[in-house]
Amino acid sequence: MLVNGDLAFELTEAFSVNLSSPANASIADGQGVGSISNDDPGPSVSIADAAPSTEGNSGSKASKFPVTLSNASGVMVVVRYQTMDGSATAANADFTAKTDSLKLLPGTVSDTIRINVVGDTKLEDDETFFVNITSVTGGTIAGTGTAQTTILNDDGIPQIR
Repeated sequence: MLVNGDLAFELTEAFSVNLSSPANASIADGQGVGSISNDDPGPSVSIADAAPSTEGNSGSKASKFPVTLSNASGVMVVVRYQTMDGSATAANADFTAKTDSLKLLPGTVSDTIRINVVGDTKLEDDETFFVNITSVTGGTIAGTGTAQTTILNDDGIPQIR
């Protein structure tokens, strides 16, 4: 029996071999069981900066942080993350704080974390905030596991009339 190699991280797999129709013999135990152990590393997970975006005057829009696996996995990879204040803060309603997880199904190598930026009409400097990967199940964190984005002010200087 040959085992085909692959590069996907996966759980140990089992297989059976059944014997039948012997010639000039009898079968005492007609089934053998084998296993294939994974020899591929779990993927490393990286997160990239989201493109800078304007805040808008009301409502919210998502900043998109790309998450990428170094290689496909045969098991679900769960990426836990949380936002972190920079010069932009959740308390000032610059963005919506979030602690959550992103689940990448087997075979998936990328997805996106979306964090809402909140629109306002205040004149302020451009501000940044961060998303940190806090842990990974089924893989490891590549690099610092931190990404950032910049919220670009789109509000003008107030006019006195």
